Amino acid sequence: MIKKFFWVTYKVYVLAIFFVTLIPFYPIFLYLLAKEERWPESFKWQVRWGNVVRFLSGIKLTITGQENLPKPPYVIVANHASYIDTFLMYGIIPDFFVFIGMASLRKFPMFGRFFTSGQNISVDRSSTHNSILAFKLAQEKLAKGYSVAIFPEGGIKPKVPQLSNFKNGAFRIAMNEKAPIVPVVMFNTHIVLESNNLFGASGRPGVTPVHILKPRETSRLKQEDLIPLRDEIWNAMNDELNSFYSEEQ
Repeated sequence: MIKKFFWVTYKVYVLAIFFVTLIPFYPIFLYLLAKEERWPESFKWQVRWGNVVRFLSGIKLTITGQENLPKPPYVIVANHASYIDTFLMYGIIPDFFVFIGMASLRKFPMFGRFFTSGQNISVDRSSTHNSILAFKLAQEKLAKGYSVAIFPEGGIKPKVPQLSNFKNGAFRIAMNEKAPIVPVVMFNTHIVLESNNLFGASGRPGVTPVHILKPRETSRLKQEDLIPLRDEIWNAMNDELNSFYSEEQ
């Protein structure tokens, strides 16, 4: 009972920190997000805000493999096990990137501005038409030289940290624009803030290791290579997860 009380208290604290720290940054974001040419500068402030949230929440990132990052633009695919994964990405990838996130993020107070401004892309996966439009926008962002980040599992699945099946969108986007794919594997985020059971499961400060794997080139791939590419990257990320958690046991 005491442990659950601590978990809930910590989760409420992180939620409060997330929005309270956003307030002083918000006027800066409103100005910088108003014009596309200011988006890279807004990204720098988003990184600073993310650093504040992590520091006050007691979350420490330990990153290996940043030397694997190619020259932008590229497509980032990361596993998704917690709500904190989104703002953690701002501490993992140093280059300006555009997020593809679920449509409901547009409704979040203040944070939704990152999506309604056009900087990031929201996708309603229940609508085929909306999904197609979102991925066309992502291709346009890549064509402009912006990297794109996406959680290819399509959300936080019930069996985290076990990796769920990947959807094709991220890999199709990369292949269409001949952009490298950078797999990113995050560990322990489901322990720091369990999101499938917000008020009954784990929540505590801690270390979240991150491995950035070697990029996969797509410039010579053909349409028939889509599924093998998706499965190859899934296997590489799944091997990392299995290796990490088997060593933890």
